[in-house]
Formats: sequence, C-alpha cells, structure tokens
Amino acid sequence: MQRSLTTLAATITTAGLLVVVPATGAAAFQDDGGTPPTTAAAPQGDAKHPKLRHVVHRIAARAAAEAIGVSVQELRDAVLGGQTIAAFAEAQGTNAADVESAIATALSAKADEAVANGRITVERAAKVKDHADEIADRLVNSLPRRLENAPQQ
Repeated sequence: MQRSLTTLAATITTAGLLVVVPATGAAAFQDDGGTPPTTAAAPQGDAKHPKLRHVVHRIAARAAAEAIGVSVQELRDAVLGGQTIAAFAEAQGTNAADVESAIATALSAKADEAVANGRITVERAAKVKDHADEIADRLVNSLPRRLENAPQQ
C-alpha cells in the first residue's frame, strides 16, 4: 500500500495538478508553488490520473462496506449489478447518509495522513476536505458512468 501511494504521489507531482469533478462540473487546482497534490481526492473525469481515481474508489469502497456491514466484494457486486451504494445500503438496513459520512470521513482522514507524512500542505488538505462531501455524495447516489448507459439485464 505504501509503495502504491508513493508511486501515486510521484505521478501526481509530475502532473502538477489535482482535478476534482463533482456531479455537475469540474474544478481544477493548479499546483501552487511546488506543493505536491494530494492522493485523497478523485479526478473522476480525468483520464490522466486513473490511479488517483482508483485509490479514491478503494478508500470509498472500504469505508462504505464497513458502514453497511458487508464485504467490499459484496458491495462491488451490488454496484456492478446496477444498484447504487445508497440503494444497497438501504436494502441492508443502513442509512445512505451514514455511508456518505463514512466515505467523507475516510477521504478527510487520508488527507490528514498525507499532511502528517509531508506529502501535502495543510491548505491543500483543506481543499480536499471541502470536496470530500461532494465526492461521497456522487459515489453513493449515482452509478459509475460506465454502468449508467449500460443496457439493463
């Protein structure tokens, strides 16, 4: 895990930017004076950073599965089967808002960890934390784009 985060941080640092795409638009944070971007927020629509998106999805999946009380594989199977995380959580007796909160908390904690490890500044972590709720909301309440237009079975 440490090696993948280090590789991810190096990739992001080389790119010099962090892109966070909320449900309706995009906001890009340019590298401000050599500060390396974070590994905690997802560039959901940016094909240049698929590893970053993967890390965010992994963090979110673990937090959501734990909040719901299921395995990550069970959660993944439900989403690939066409259920949103919110619908799956409700079916399991868990409030979707609690799942969103768990994801946002996990993303914020990852940002804090990156600050503690000297990977990002406190200011950059604050920006990540500002977007954590938006990212969590989108992940919980919508299907992945590749599944949105897929034919229903």
